[in-house]
Amino acid sequence: MAGSAAATPDQPFHARSISLPSRTHPVALRVEDELHKLKTAAPSMWWSTEKMCSGLRGVGDLYNSVGDLLRLPSLEQRAVFSSAQKKRLEEELEISVVLLDLVDNMKDVLVAMKDHVQDLRLALRRRGNKITLGKERKHALIGKELQKSVNRCCKASKQMDERCGSFETLDRDSDLSMVIRVLIESRDITLSVLRSVLHLLSTPWQSQKGRRWSIISKAMQKRKVACDSTHELSFDSSLRCILNKDVDDDRILQAQEQLMAAEDTIEALETGLQSLLRRLIQCRVSFLNILSLN
Repeated sequence: MAGSAAATPDQPFHARSISLPSRTHPVALRVEDELHKLKTAAPSMWWSTEKMCSGLRGVGDLYNSVGDLLRLPSLEQRAVFSSAQKKRLEEELEISVVLLDLVDNMKDVLVAMKDHVQDLRLALRRRGNKITLGKERKHALIGKELQKSVNRCCKASKQMDERCGSFETLDRDSDLSMVIRVLIESRDITLSVLRSVLHLLSTPWQSQKGRRWSIISKAMQKRKVACDSTHELSFDSSLRCILNKDVDDDRILQAQEQLMAAEDTIEALETGLQSLLRRLIQCRVSFLNILSLN
C-alpha cells in the first residue's frame, strides 16, 4: 500500500544545516532563504493541497536559484577538483537522474488520474444512457493501475532517500563544498514536498477507518462546498452515482462538484511538477558544465 511506502507527517525530511560561509555570494543567501521558507512550510503541506501546490512552486524556484549558484564564476572558472569533491559531485549527478525520473513518473500518474476524472464527469452527464457493470470494472482496473504507479513512485522515493548519504565535510571554505551542501539540502526538502503529494495521490482508492484524506475531500475544502460527509467521499462515490439510477439530482450535482474540484487540484499539481521538472533539467545541465571543467 502506498501509504506505508511514503513518508508521513511523523517522518519529516532530514534536517541539516548548510552553514554557508559568512562572506558568501547573494545568490547563495537567496538559496538559503528559500530553503528556510520551504522547511518552515513543509509540515502543513500534508493537509493542504493549496500549500502542496505552493510547495512545488517553491522547490521549482529553489532549483532555479541553485542553477544560478552553479553558474557562479568562482565555480565555472575552477580548473581542478579534489578527488573527494569530484566523487561527491558525480554521486549527486547520478542521484539527480533518480529525482528527475521520480518527478516525471508522478506527472504521468497525475495525467492518468485527470483523464479518469474526466471520464467519470462525462459518465455522470450521460446517466440517461444504459450503463453496465463494465464501467465499474473499468474504474476498478484504472484505480488498481494508478495505485501501482503511485506505489512505484513511493518506493523510488524511499530508495532514493536510503542511498543519499549525509554530507561529508570536504572543505567548508570552498564555494564548491558550499554548493554540494546546498544540493543535499535542496534534494531533502524536494523529497519532503513530493512525499506529501504522493501521500495525497495514494488515497482515492484507499478505504481506511477514521479520516480519509482523499484528493477530492482536500480540493473540496479549497472550494468550500458545504457537505457533512466531505471527508467520506472518493472517486467511488461518483461511480455509485453513475450506476444508481435512483440517486437524486442534488447528489449528482454534488458528485460533479467533487470531480471538478479534484480535476482543478490535479491540474495545479501537474503544472507544479512540470515546472519543477524543467528547473531540475536546467540545473542538471549546469551541473554537467561544472564537471566538464575538470
